[in-house]
Amino acid sequence: EDEHAYLGSGHVFFMLGQFDKAAEYFERTVQIDSKNLFGIVSLYLATKRGGGDGKATLKLQSSDINLSKWPGPLVSLYLDEVIPEQAIEQWKVPDSLMENDWNYFRYYYLGQFYLLKNDKEKAAKMFREALNSKSKYLNSCSGAKLELERL
Repeated sequence: EDEHAYLGSGHVFFMLGQFDKAAEYFERTVQIDSKNLFGIVSLYLATKRGGGDGKATLKLQSSDINLSKWPGPLVSLYLDEVIPEQAIEQWKVPDSLMENDWNYFRYYYLGQFYLLKNDKEKAAKMFREALNSKSKYLNSCSGAKLELERL
């Protein structure tokens, strides 16, 4: 089984607003690879957006994983262990060739954070920043754009 196929399918359902279905695919991703942080974070987001809690599961699933490297700082942010400004500092990526793509991820996941906090104004601002990141890979099928349309 391919964890990446489940992860990708989960993202499709997430973008469609089918959070419970997305959570099923993200759960399968994590079952295949328990250290897949994108799967763990995505499962948390789908669970929260679907009306569940997910924080205890997020903490448990990430407890023995090094969270200092991307996307580990997302876990710390979503567990309220750091504030967004601290998280942004941890997300600095030295490879300038990928800076636009990393900026997309930073702002997209900050937008998700603010959505979970019910701060639609800050969420919208972060999603707009994600769209303005000029990521050559991600803007054509942008989750940020879909989130802005939902707001």
